[in-house]
Amino acid sequence: MYKATLSKDYMGCKAGDTILLERANAGHVLVMQKPLEFAEADPSQAHGEGGHLIVRPGGIGDLVHLGASIREVAKKSGRKVDVAVAERYTCVVKHNPNVRKVIHYPTTADVFDQYEVIHWLEDSVEEEVELHMADAFLEHCGFDHTQYEPTEKSPELYLPKSIKPKPKPKRRRVGFQLKASAKCRTPDPALMAKVMEIYFQEGWDVWIFGAPGEVTTDEKAITNTTQWDKPPSILESASYMQTCDLFIAPDSGLLHIAGALKIPSVGLYGPFPADLRVRYSPYCVAVEAKAPCAPCFWHGRGSHFPPGCPGAKAGKCIVTAAIQPETIVRAGELAMQKKFDR
Repeated sequence: MYKATLSKDYMGCKAGDTILLERANAGHVLVMQKPLEFAEADPSQAHGEGGHLIVRPGGIGDLVHLGASIREVAKKSGRKVDVAVAERYTCVVKHNPNVRKVIHYPTTADVFDQYEVIHWLEDSVEEEVELHMADAFLEHCGFDHTQYEPTEKSPELYLPKSIKPKPKPKRRRVGFQLKASAKCRTPDPALMAKVMEIYFQEGWDVWIFGAPGEVTTDEKAITNTTQWDKPPSILESASYMQTCDLFIAPDSGLLHIAGALKIPSVGLYGPFPADLRVRYSPYCVAVEAKAPCAPCFWHGRGSHFPPGCPGAKAGKCIVTAAIQPETIVRAGELAMQKKFDR
């Protein structure tokens, strides 16, 4: 963890503010501006009386797998936990019954000084090559992950009452998320188009999830989010996902939301071992591509592809591009059968 006094405005904080940052963002501050002060800081030196704070400035997938740690920290401390996350992902943890308050990351050092204990989850996943995300978070919060049942470590997402359930369609519906946050985890669009066409020809209602304009298709029969009047929020997307009989996606935020909502799903993997991501999602079947360069464990920080990646020039992962459409369809059948069997 690093402490920086800003010389310019940064991520919602004002010039002159002293903020605490994880390593990657601290490096960004050093590059983008000459901070007035910059030094390493020790999160274990918290001395306030405001209880426990968990800091995880990751994306949607990180936060839905944080549920077990939030629950156990709350149980151990005897009161609800505060969580610091990136502002755009506040809703992912806001409605967790074990969360008292969500603060925005980054924030000023004096806010952090209010807490008795800070669980700073910097690099708890980024450098992990053996543990599932939920297990890594538990370990970094001081718990032995082997002492918990798999069901206790399932991904979690809580929808508020204001998000009304959407009506189920008469036809079977399959949802797709085509893009991940990094190109190395984004499947070849041509592959996904072939899979969508298979389901459409079989009479399924096919939906593409994502920001309007993010994904386009020439298939007019496929309902795309680009046709919606306004972008759905994360929680609205989750509510629409509950109308799906099956969800297909790369290693992405909505795939982990599908796991939290117990929706049968297919996860497409290559850069990361699937077991480190979907082990505790009971109805997810992973299609894991194999190649000498995989897994590369590349998170996409700084660049979409690791140095020397053979797919960088093409702008897509050649490992996941080799997956066959029929393999994905068979995985979907297995995922739905898993839920039927339970």
